[in-house]
Amino acid sequence: MIKFIAIAPLGLIIIVNFATILVKGQLPPDVKKCKYEDEQCFIEQFNYVLSNKKNGDRSMNLVSLEPLEITSISIQQPSGSVTIDLRFFNSKLHGLSEARLFSAKGLHKDITKPCEFRAKGDTIMLIGDYKIDGRVLFLPISGGGAANMTIRDYEFKLKYDGTFVEKKGKKHGKVRKLVADLKIGDLDIDFENLFNGNKQLSDNMNVFLNENWREIWNEVKKSAIGAFESVFRTLIDNTFSKLPYDELFSE
Repeated sequence: MIKFIAIAPLGLIIIVNFATILVKGQLPPDVKKCKYEDEQCFIEQFNYVLSNKKNGDRSMNLVSLEPLEITSISIQQPSGSVTIDLRFFNSKLHGLSEARLFSAKGLHKDITKPCEFRAKGDTIMLIGDYKIDGRVLFLPISGGGAANMTIRDYEFKLKYDGTFVEKKGKKHGKVRKLVADLKIGDLDIDFENLFNGNKQLSDNMNVFLNENWREIWNEVKKSAIGAFESVFRTLIDNTFSKLPYDELFSE
């Protein structure tokens, strides 16, 4: 199980998993390390792993991506026209393995230079249980039960630069600055059992949420992505700390 405390830019999960594979040094024969700045190699290997290792691979310490099990996700938006405390739990992400990396700029020998990754996909679904309380576009909302959030036509971007830290005489990477972004083309929301099971109010609110999804997303996007920038900074730094930076590449 993976435990998160905010809704994740989906491509980050993929990138961190792939980075973990590399630093573990446990690549099977069908997956290879890449040279510095070899964008095409990294894209090919990244997408190969998504397609061929989606059920997980113990030799690579890779968890199953189809579906990806998530213990907890939370969006907390304290101000604006959307003020909510939304929590998902016992959830699964479906469709993650269908994403494709299409750009990988950087990957320099000098880690202080910026790196930028871009991935996109058609559909991804978060299915599980939820609990919500607050206001959406100034209307009250509350409830808990089963939920399905489906994102379509998404594009994810992650940009970071780093610095070197010395560990036992070896240079390890450490993230200095990280910025993420997620663009989506459509969002379908289905919350069951809103307003203590009042079907009419629940149905009406779901219609309202889907009719106004873009405005809602624009309100919560910064808080949601910002929370996970710090989470994944920690994950990437933990990955870098396992192996000297120059051993992540084949030169």
